[in-house]
Amino acid sequence: MFCKNCEKQIGDDEKFCGYCGAETIEKISDDRVRYTTPDKNHSGHTDNDFSQKYTTTRNNSGNGEIAVGVIALIIGGALTWITYEAASAGGTYFVFWGLMIYGGYKILKGLAS
Repeated sequence: MFCKNCEKQIGDDEKFCGYCGAETIEKISDDRVRYTTPDKNHSGHTDNDFSQKYTTTRNNSGNGEIAVGVIALIIGGALTWITYEAASAGGTYFVFWGLMIYGGYKILKGLAS
């Protein structure tokens, strides 16, 4: 492939010319783009409108939020306990507050929903 700006030979998969820096990918001109407006009977949804197709249905009980919270709380507590036991001879241990607070938050959020 040849650069349209400096006419030097460049690789076929290059996006920019290595010699002059010009962009080598052809841009779509406005006359090739098709614009349409919906008619009066059109519902406003098209085949590419995923807003209705992939909406999440919320579980009113919040069981998923509670489960995530319990798992996060258990993992945070277990990691804290493991590092505490490893440091029982006078070393340093970590308290995973962030993970445990997040778990508590998710449990409360699940209970509230």
